Amino acid sequence: MMLNRWKSFSSCIYGAAKQSVCSSVRTRGLSVTPQRLEYSEHNEDQKTTVTFLNREMGDMISVDGISQYGFHLNSGVVVLGPMAVFPRTVLGWNVPSAPHITPASLALFAILEPRLDCLVIGTGDRGTTVSKEVIAFLRQKKISFEILPTEQAAATFNFMNLERRCVAGALIPPVDVRLVDRDYEQHQKSQRQALLEEP
Repeated sequence: MMLNRWKSFSSCIYGAAKQSVCSSVRTRGLSVTPQRLEYSEHNEDQKTTVTFLNREMGDMISVDGISQYGFHLNSGVVVLGPMAVFPRTVLGWNVPSAPHITPASLALFAILEPRLDCLVIGTGDRGTTVSKEVIAFLRQKKISFEILPTEQAAATFNFMNLERRCVAGALIPPVDVRLVDRDYEQHQKSQRQALLEEP
């Protein structure tokens, strides 16, 4: 019985550690942006270290969380609904869903100086995309772009912003936000099962 309790305790510790570093763990209805794993030749112990990107951003904006209602930024600001986000500025973006993204709704990004290195468009849920007109418009204006589900788009924006690239994001909140990743959920189920089976 003591051995089972020790296994249960070590499982809890493992679960808590995994929850704090896993890039796909979701908490409280928010999706958490990924962390960067680094391997350094100068590290004497040759250990992998975890760097939380949002702590490195300083006065630059990063997207810390995503919900069905909007976005949580590293500054503590909560943006309700879609947003146009830049390295140090965020604006409301009046586009309710991916089918409503038009060349006119992206006109702002075409007139910016200096020219964007990349426009990251977050279309909401997986499987959504933009029209061919939008892609033709971006190519005509010579704007490099990435079209991704919003969770991936937010992470891409954060990475590019950290690299000090001239990047902008046009992000629509997803309707379907996964609360926990499958591995963590499975671990929780097995932990509950083990507790029930204890004599």
